[in-house]
Amino acid sequence: LGSEDEPDSPISQQLDYWRTALAELPEGLDLPTDRPRPAIADYRGDTATFDIDENLHQRVVDLAAECGVSVFM
Repeated sequence: LGSEDEPDSPISQQLDYWRTALAELPEGLDLPTDRPRPAIADYRGDTATFDIDENLHQRVVDLAAECGVSVFM
């Protein structure tokens, strides 16, 4: 992808695009939550593990194909 320092490199062009596209967005959204937002973000997260059966997985695959998207979308 090239170097970020080279203006014509694909990575530099992608970064420029996204910086421009996202420039007008607010710093954060003031959404209702069940607890106040901390003054300093700690970026902690968690993992939720669950199983889905073959039938549900196939329905998700079929829906994704019908909509022209990936299963992850």
